[in-house]
Amino acid sequence: MTPEFVAAAMADLVTKEGIEIAATSGGVGERIPVRGGLVLEVAKGRVREVRQFGDEGPRGEGNTVGGVGMAEEEILRGLEGGGGGGGEGSG
Repeated sequence: MTPEFVAAAMADLVTKEGIEIAATSGGVGERIPVRGGLVLEVAKGRVREVRQFGDEGPRGEGNTVGGVGMAEEEILRGLEGGGGGGGEGSG
């Protein structure tokens, strides 16, 4: 994902009356009207509407975080030591 892709999605919200969003469940994408309260998820190469209820949550490329296993190990080490989790510079 690039800053330009995110900026283009943001610009569409203020310059267009509708925005193209990604297909759901492998179907065809759709154009939804821009309206108050609209929440968009901008991920690598796609934009989708985030629904208030029953949303499936983020998935697919661009919605993952690298190094999660390492972060989890660091947190567990901090908890085992009885600490409050502080890293370098804490204490």
